[in-house]
Amino acid sequence: MEAAVSSTGRRKNNDAPDVWGYGSFENEAAMRWVERLEEAIDLELLEATFDEALELEDAGEPLDMAVSSTTIAAAETVAALAGAPSSDLPEEVRQWCFDNPELELGEVQAKAVQALGVVLAGSRLRDLFEEHDKAEEWEVDVEDLRDRLRG
Repeated sequence: MEAAVSSTGRRKNNDAPDVWGYGSFENEAAMRWVERLEEAIDLELLEATFDEALELEDAGEPLDMAVSSTTIAAAETVAALAGAPSSDLPEEVRQWCFDNPELELGEVQAKAVQALGVVLAGSRLRDLFEEHDKAEEWEVDVEDLRDRLRG
């Protein structure tokens, strides 16, 4: 099966993660984030992920592909905790949410929606999908995620 998008081969440095599709978990950064999630015992990792994106926006800095990808992965996790999981949710995330049903989302859900807005407005990940004519499909997926978060 041919990948929808691939950043492999166009890396200018080792900081850019591999991206093999426009889905929420179809990139190296999101999958590394999932590994960190498996060790988490509360919402601290999710909040820190959203805070990083929002702080970069406040500083006028563009979101790189890794920050954008992890923001989306964290938002998918919040959506799953809120009872609106993606059908493409990795089993590790599904299991973590199952194991942590008592977590109170509070402000995290609103912060996830806000951080996704930053990713949509302008990020290196968006730029990558625009370069590969996949921005429209990607945007539909991210907007669907925002809708699931808004409930």
